[in-house]
Parts: sequence; structure tokens; C-alpha cells
Amino acid sequence: MTKLKHERIIRGLTVRQLAYRLNLSFQYVSLLENGKRKPSFDVAQRMKEFFGIPAEELLAVNDESDPKPAA
Repeated sequence: MTKLKHERIIRGLTVRQLAYRLNLSFQYVSLLENGKRKPSFDVAQRMKEFFGIPAEELLAVNDESDPKPAA
């Protein structure tokens, strides 16, 4: 799982909600989360501003499984 997906889940967001907040299609966010696409510079900046984490870290695969959404 990428850190992007992990961070989205712990914030209690769906793919569609995150896509809306980043002004992206949900399909594109899904591709980013699954490592099938790399973000443009502009998208990387939006992700960094939203999460406060550099895009390189967000797209890295981590070993954590099934994070719990924020209450």
C-alpha cells in the first residue's frame, strides 16, 4: 500500500473525496495509489500542500496494512 492511500484512509476520505479536494479525477488518484502513474509537478505540489508530506514519500510503498480511518 502506498503512503498516499494510507494517509487518505486515516483521514477518513474516499478516493472520490480526495480527488475532489485535489481537483483530480478519481481514476487518476486510484492510479497514483496503485503505483501505476507518477504525478506531474503540479499534482505533486497539490498533494504536498494537502497532506504536508512530500510526494516522493506519499508514493512510496509502506508495510502497514489496513489503517483505521480517523474517528
